[in-house]
Amino acid sequence: MVNNTISLINFLENNVIKDYEMMVEAVNPYKDDGSELNNIIPDLLARISMR
Repeated sequence: MVNNTISLINFLENNVIKDYEMMVEAVNPYKDDGSELNNIIPDLLARISMR
């Protein structure tokens, strides 16, 4: 049972956590883009309303 637990922990550390970290890195640019859009859209709406 101890060997199975060690194998599971190794799998989590070497596969799952690395994959999760890669996913977080891949998503960060989209998050930044969303924040930038949140800053741009109100300005665009204000300019459209002024016409």
